[in-house]
Amino acid sequence: MEPRKLFESARNMCKMIEEHFVALGEMLLQIRDEKVYRANGYETFREFAENELTISGSRANLLVKIYETMIKGMDMYDGDVQAIGYDKVAMIVPMIKKAASPEEAREWVNKADTLSLKELRRAVKEAKPKKEKDFKKVFAEQATERLCEFLSCKKGMLIYNLAFYFQDTDMDDVASTIFKKRKAFEAEVMGLE
Repeated sequence: MEPRKLFESARNMCKMIEEHFVALGEMLLQIRDEKVYRANGYETFREFAENELTISGSRANLLVKIYETMIKGMDMYDGDVQAIGYDKVAMIVPMIKKAASPEEAREWVNKADTLSLKELRRAVKEAKPKKEKDFKKVFAEQATERLCEFLSCKKGMLIYNLAFYFQDTDMDDVASTIFKKRKAFEAEVMGLE
């Protein structure tokens, strides 16, 4: 397809992404890989997507990734992917890419096909690895919460209130006290681990 017609078709499909996301992904893949966007004077695919199609570069890349993953990678039929729906497919593509096996990838497709959007969102969230919080961040969050509660203020006002408290304080003493307490706290925490 010549660049002008390809651009026009892509523009029209962008107006109805939900109904045409698979075909649009295929067109965008061609535009990106063959650098067809340069025919309209654009340096990058992102620039093309944002200016010509009025969609974000990340959405354009997601549409391409959907096509690459579901159609090319898993060899699914366009209609089957389209029937699952854009929101669900967009949600499972990262899970499919991380899948350890084709069976696990197929399982995500089956979940997307059978679960509601809310149930699928929960399944994806549960499947993502839990990040352990850094003990320093946990301590800082707890201390901030206690101070906000004690001073009856929100986090934004806490800094303002503390500025008044420290305004006429000897900062060398404050720094020395903080250093000693931090060392003791870290030694205690590290000793527990």
